[in-house]
Amino acid sequence: MSAFNPAAYPAVYWVIASSIAVLGVACVALARRVRHWRRTFASEQEQFLLDLSTLQGRIEAQERELQRANAELAERARRLEAQAGALADAERTIRTRDTELLRAGQALEAGAAQLADVNERHADLLAGVLDELRVPLNRALILSKLLADNGSVNLTPEQVKFAGSIYAAGNDLLELLNDLLDLASIAAHRIDIRPEPLALRELITALAQAFAPEAEEKRLGLEVHLARDLPATLESDAQRLPQVLRNLVATAIRLTDRGTVSLEVARREAGIEFVVGAGAGRSQAAGLRLTLARELAVLLGGCIEVQSAPDRASLFRFFAPAVALPSEHRPAQVGA
Repeated sequence: MSAFNPAAYPAVYWVIASSIAVLGVACVALARRVRHWRRTFASEQEQFLLDLSTLQGRIEAQERELQRANAELAERARRLEAQAGALADAERTIRTRDTELLRAGQALEAGAAQLADVNERHADLLAGVLDELRVPLNRALILSKLLADNGSVNLTPEQVKFAGSIYAAGNDLLELLNDLLDLASIAAHRIDIRPEPLALRELITALAQAFAPEAEEKRLGLEVHLARDLPATLESDAQRLPQVLRNLVATAIRLTDRGTVSLEVARREAGIEFVVGAGAGRSQAAGLRLTLARELAVLLGGCIEVQSAPDRASLFRFFAPAVALPSEHRPAQVGA
């Protein structure tokens, strides 16, 4: 077999040569394109890996944040559980205390009822005893008054004086019994307050006239000062308000050894203030009359303040409201 001679076929040679050249150029272009693809892929792969690393970092940060949030939620849940337990304990304690308070209130009500019953019985007993004492005391007063009057003129001046002293002491004892009965009635809630218009100036004038002889007997001055702006009337109890003033003035006279007993009456925003001043004398401003005056003052809706010091004047401040509340409108005083 003879060898191929390109010179014998020049056209075929050029076709083959052109094809080889074109194929070489194509291969070079393809190689370049492949290298470009490789560089692009490597760059994209590097960017993808970088993005993937960044995303992984974010995911890890979110996981850590989620773990912290879960830990906080767990701690809050633990605290809420503890608070719920404490709240349950507090509710049980409150229920227990409510039960105890209810029982204590029931016991207090029962005790108040028993105390009221005891006060009622004591008041009845004391009233009975005082009534029994009044009978012989009244007889003694009548006899001593007859002797003091000396109608038959058969007694010496000294005997008349003694009879007068017995009569005065008997009257003091009778007032003492009446005060005791009033205190027992207050304790048993038996004293009623019935307000009505009282003429102030007439009331004070009558009070000063009643105590003038007693003050004169002790050689004490008795002064009355009335403010110009006093109202004409005061709504209060016609029996108990004068009784408070009488007890205060009587106490002041009893405590005063020298000087003057004064009564000042002034208008205040919500009522009237009575100030009874005792001169120098005893330091203790006490006694049954003052105790009764304080109790009655409270019933009238007012109060009494006492200022006292040794060898100095004593003051009794009695505030009476412009309108005293009737008994049915006063709040109940448990155990009073």
